[in-house]
Amino acid sequence: IGYLAFFLHRSRGQVRLSGDILTVPGHPPVAIETLRSIDNRQWKKKGIAYLTYASAGQERTIKLDDFLYDQTPIDDIYAVIAKRHGLSDTMPGQHVVDVPAQKA
Repeated sequence: IGYLAFFLHRSRGQVRLSGDILTVPGHPPVAIETLRSIDNRQWKKKGIAYLTYASAGQERTIKLDDFLYDQTPIDDIYAVIAKRHGLSDTMPGQHVVDVPAQKA
């Protein structure tokens, strides 16, 4: 019962990608061009990617997890983000990819 309650609590809300804006429960809307880093070390095995962005002077991290949310939409969102930042699933040894900051 505790395990079920934990996952129901963690999976509340929806992850959405509308145009270039990623919306995740507990985070403000984030433009995918403003991501600071993408950690995809666990993507192939576990379907987990960590996206780091800056908000109000702090670095925050979004966890994309295709187990907590519907797998197909999360996979599609990750594919769009990966393509936009030039990541490839076939590149061996790919770990943390730093995304350069956008110039204003």
